[in-house]
Amino acid sequence: MKPKIIPNLHTDFLFTYIVYTFGWIAAAILITLIVVFILKIITVAKVTKNAYGKLIVSGFIAVLTTEFLLNIGMNFGIAPIVGISLPFMSFWCSQLLINMTIVGLILSVYRRKDLTHNMAKSEVI
Repeated sequence: MKPKIIPNLHTDFLFTYIVYTFGWIAAAILITLIVVFILKIITVAKVTKNAYGKLIVSGFIAVLTTEFLLNIGMNFGIAPIVGISLPFMSFWCSQLLINMTIVGLILSVYRRKDLTHNMAKSEVI
């Protein structure tokens, strides 16, 4: 019997490898961690008083949620194979840098969550 080969194991089908190697409990833990991560970012968007910061964080929520859902759906066979890697886990340097930049910008917005200063209304000297 010939072993089955999973294509693009280090990028697109990493979730399949995790299920194959560690089992469904590890996959459930991973999905739980992803949901908790997204919910924490949603709370950052809720507590931010600045409208521009809310828009930035909301856009990043949409990007990360789409990446997670498409990759996991692609691995389960309910979404088409589009070549989106699992964020923060896949072996693709440029996507990892972009995702880390997204998290850095979210943390920067959270750091300044209480600022309500609007630059359009301030006077220029």
